[in-house]
Amino acid sequence: MCVGQLCGTPAVPQLVVFALVAMAVTGWIYGHTRLGRELLMTGANPNAAELSGIPTRARIITAHLMSGTLAGLAGFLLAVSTGSFKASIGADFLLPSFLGPILGGTLLAGGVVSVLGTALGTAVTLIIRQGLDLMGVGLGNLNIYLGIVLLVALSFDRVRGMLAGPQRR
Repeated sequence: MCVGQLCGTPAVPQLVVFALVAMAVTGWIYGHTRLGRELLMTGANPNAAELSGIPTRARIITAHLMSGTLAGLAGFLLAVSTGSFKASIGADFLLPSFLGPILGGTLLAGGVVSVLGTALGTAVTLIIRQGLDLMGVGLGNLNIYLGIVLLVALSFDRVRGMLAGPQRR
């Protein structure tokens, strides 16, 4: 007799289903729609996007709308998983949520986004966080180490950009 799951099928948390749907929709928007391309172009160079006929003010508002919607979904899922609703619920996840996309290849300057890369970068961030936690690193020091990883990743990205710069001309 199977208890807690259907016979023959593994149990998948419902939170994972919501996250996968959000990732799929976001990836589809950026990869297959005009809106996604316009959002990326506006993020990469607003002046060039404006000169190309893209309504940049509307795209900036759309980007903030998408960001707020995804943040609200993440906050709701976090609150459901912990069982408590308070304003400071996500304070511990601010640095890891910033580090994940950077490690996944998203550029701070805009223009490049990878939903799969963000998922993989977030997984690497969680592995680093869990490893440091298992080593007995406290929460304050944990954020310091994650900040160091972020600085190293940004430094590598900057050096890579400087080395590739003359080749683009």
